[in-house]
Amino acid sequence: MLVVAVPCAVLAACAYGAATAVEHRAACADPAGRGLRRVLRLARNRRWLAGLALDATAVALHVTALATGPVVLVQPCLVLALPVSLVVAWRLGGPRRPPRCARAP
Repeated sequence: MLVVAVPCAVLAACAYGAATAVEHRAACADPAGRGLRRVLRLARNRRWLAGLALDATAVALHVTALATGPVVLVQPCLVLALPVSLVVAWRLGGPRRPPRCARAP
């Protein structure tokens, strides 16, 4: 069943990477506050919720891949999440530097 396991593992990695970038962008867009209030505010953020949906999709794909293929094949595919997260973060506008970092000392 490697025909199912490999595509599911690669798609899971893509979903994990995209979710990481989307959730990071949502968390950085509203830096005010800390603790429970910030978490509750993020829970109402559509971008954050989209990231959670991508995470749930990734988990389902990952479980499917592990159910149909060996761990030795599936787990290394998940390393693709890193380059995917970098590309998605770049497409979302890249990292934002705070104004104080842009000034010379």
